[in-house]
Amino acid sequence: MAEEKKGFSEEVIEEFCSGKIKDFNNLLPNLKRLHPEWSTNQLAVNLMEFGRGQISGIGDPDDKDINFFKRYLAALEKENCKEDKFFLAAYLGGCIMGLVQLGHLEPESFIDAMEVSRKRAMSYNQ
Repeated sequence: MAEEKKGFSEEVIEEFCSGKIKDFNNLLPNLKRLHPEWSTNQLAVNLMEFGRGQISGIGDPDDKDINFFKRYLAALEKENCKEDKFFLAAYLGGCIMGLVQLGHLEPESFIDAMEVSRKRAMSYNQ
């Protein structure tokens, strides 16, 4: 039997992500309306930052976080997913980062949890 990682349960992460979709559905149209000048990538970075800050309560991201946002989003772009799934993956990824920063998810489980959140976003149907 596979060893369960401390602080990580795929089912718990899936449930957490599913619970954040309503927030995302309210947030995305508002950000698009308030910032029509933002490119797709700017909007995705801001969604990721919003999710991280919303969960962690920590203010502005540091340079390391911003660099991670950009690398993660570049990897998502290679999947050529629909825009709504791309944006949801960004938001959920930020929320997962927030869980780690808040101490509710072990850093060692971060990559696994990000993958679960990405899969949840890719299965999203509005």
